Amino acid sequence: MRQTIELHKQHIPRRLLFIDAIGAVLVAIGVLDVLEAWPQLVPDWLRFPGFGIVLIVIGSMVMLAVPVWLLREYRRRHEHARERRVT
Repeated sequence: MRQTIELHKQHIPRRLLFIDAIGAVLVAIGVLDVLEAWPQLVPDWLRFPGFGIVLIVIGSMVMLAVPVWLLREYRRRHEHARERRVT
């Protein structure tokens, strides 16, 4: 349980939060495009069938930067802890 609490107390770098926000915006625009729920935010010359799906996929991939960073930090910290225990 304590490890979970430590994971949630991580200070994520601002650049990663900015990248995550960009990904969230791309996903939101893609969802709105798929649902046709908002005026077209993308110019007509850039549109093609399935464009909303592509935005959702790209936005989701961009947002993966934060979980990947969290996993790397978790592994890095636990490898140091293992080294200290072995020594």
